[in-house]
Parts: sequence; structure tokens; C-alpha cells
Amino acid sequence: MTINTKITEQDYTRLMFTITYRKPIMIFLSIIGLLNLTLGALVAAGVNIPTGDMGAYPTLIFGLIITLVLPFSVYSSSKKAFAGHLRLHEQIAYTFNNEKIITAGESFNSELDWSKVFKIEELKQFFIIYQTPQAVNLIPKASLTGLQQNELRSILRSVSIAGTKKLW
Repeated sequence: MTINTKITEQDYTRLMFTITYRKPIMIFLSIIGLLNLTLGALVAAGVNIPTGDMGAYPTLIFGLIITLVLPFSVYSSSKKAFAGHLRLHEQIAYTFNNEKIITAGESFNSELDWSKVFKIEELKQFFIIYQTPQAVNLIPKASLTGLQQNELRSILRSVSIAGTKKLW
């Protein structure tokens, strides 16, 4: 099975938000930030809520930092990462069989045995094949027909990934 893909900057940024904000610590920080933002706004509006020594404005500022600065940092770092990884900009052809993945871009070719794959993951908009915890192959579902998605799922479920984490 061969699939041709091209990742856009918007797709990559959306993926980075998905990966970042599904972590429990980021969910927890977001909730803390929203609670601080709400508490600070209520106190600033004159609602009598005990805030201890902090007062309304430090609480409000802390909430703003968490709810605005963290997402902005994910956004800016994903933009920078996309711009810095020129291979992400290329049209990439993936060929899958039961032994390996063959990847061909405009400036590179590679082969990866399934036994060397670290992890496979399916998200709402992507299939992600981790070569290592840091190196991934991103396959946008928008590049695939429904039939191709089902065929790829079948291949990914059937391959033997010795000693790896397989999320199926």
C-alpha cells in the first residue's frame, strides 16, 4: 500500500496542541489557570471572596499567564519547529508492507523495519508512527480515503513490533 501525504503548518500546529493538551499535567494546569482567572476576575469585580495575601490582581495575572502564555508558547514553538524541519514541508510517499515502511520524500529515502518501530498511535486526524520517542512519521488522515484508512489500520494492527508499545 502506498500513500502520498503533505503536512501543512496548520495541521502540524493542531497536532502539537493535541499532543500537548492531552497530557494530564497540561489539563491540570489549564484548570488551575481558569480557576485563578475566574477567581481574580470575581474579586476584581467586587465579589467578596477570601484570597489570602494574594489579592485580585496577582491571582488574575497568574490565571492569565497559564491560560494565555502556555498556549501561545505551544503555538510559537510549533511554528518554529515546522519552519526548522524542512522535510516536514515535502510531499512524502509512504509504502507499507508486512516487513517495513518505505518513505520517500523530495530530498530523502528511508526504510524502517517494523521491529524498529517504537510505538504506533492513531489520533482523530493523524496516524503517528514513532521511530523513537522523538522521531515520528506523521500521516494526516486528510490525505487518505476511508478505504485507505481502513487498509492502513489493518496493516498497522497486523505488524509485529517486538518490544514496543503498540496502542491498538
